[in-house]
Amino acid sequence: MSKKFNNVWLYESALFIYFLYLEFNYLTNFRNFVSKIDVLILIIVLSLLASKEYITIYNNPLLNIKKSISGFFFLVIVFFAFKLNYGWQLILAYIFVLSARDVNIENFLKPFLIATLLVICATIICSKFNVIDSYLLYDNGRVRNSLGFLYPSHPAHLFFFWVSSYVVLKNKNIKYIELLILLVFDFYFYVNTFTKDPFVLTIILILFTLILKLKPNFLDNRTYIYISNISFIVFPLLTLVFLYKAPNSWLLLINRLTNGRVMYALNALNKYGVHMLGQNVQFITRGNATIFNQYDYVDSGYIQSLVICGALFTVMMLLLYTKVIIDANKNKQELVSIVLFLIAIYNIFDPSFIYLWYNPFILLCGSYFSNNIKHYY
Repeated sequence: MSKKFNNVWLYESALFIYFLYLEFNYLTNFRNFVSKIDVLILIIVLSLLASKEYITIYNNPLLNIKKSISGFFFLVIVFFAFKLNYGWQLILAYIFVLSARDVNIENFLKPFLIATLLVICATIICSKFNVIDSYLLYDNGRVRNSLGFLYPSHPAHLFFFWVSSYVVLKNKNIKYIELLILLVFDFYFYVNTFTKDPFVLTIILILFTLILKLKPNFLDNRTYIYISNISFIVFPLLTLVFLYKAPNSWLLLINRLTNGRVMYALNALNKYGVHMLGQNVQFITRGNATIFNQYDYVDSGYIQSLVICGALFTVMMLLLYTKVIIDANKNKQELVSIVLFLIAIYNIFDPSFIYLWYNPFILLCGSYFSNNIKHYY
């Protein structure tokens, strides 16, 4: 077995274990079981990552000083962003980002696809047989089923990123029957969870995948490339400008259409403010809301990142995402580009762009620390 193979295998193994842990712990009603093995998971994953890094450095002893310094400051910013909230679980996620500098996209999408499929299937099946709890949420006349997850929206969000990973890996070789099956499951999750955003975005992604299969150069135009290249800068700025500058009539209209998300975002910004580094924020979710503590969870990924993780971390991640989507367009990776563009839209209303338990495309940000971007694809 070659050292190069060992290097990739160690990374994939660590990531597979970590995806299973994150998703079972943060998204499902298995968390009471999984949380008991936190320390064991940390030891195993860190051991595998340390071994992977040893082989990487052994094979490439001449380190790039600029990249090494950048990596150090990257981890320092990450530490301050998450030390007061998610702790080692998310700090470790960004160690994976840094370690992804010498693996390709296939090496981290495959572990995500396998681990997430296991989590979705195990959670839904076990909830059907009452092995774990599931519940129905009555929300504005809709009945939403959690399917064994902690909240009804979780499986729908997770499925969007599973579909995104699947179509990126299959690329234009994906079959029509596969697209149809993905569409059927998208409707299944929507009918059960009534979660609109991932449902609509999954349909859009399937549609673009179909178009690119029929017309490979469909996205090869200056307008799309220009808009997508700046999407991770423009959409967060538009979100902030809208919240602070839009007329009250517009705010009320969008707030009503988005089930109060505008109000929650504004309240969080006014209550907690935006710090340069992270701060300790404990949002009140539907699971712990009372008559005295009203629900105040912020869904917007951009606003949540600013409030919880701080301005420095948020700007850093937006710049890294911008570099990733520019590189994807330069290297003619149309499906990677459209997935990232949809994620940029997604995060106006839903959090995902900083959480590895949903979004494996965060790991593409490790390309900044790589000496050869082309090996990623």
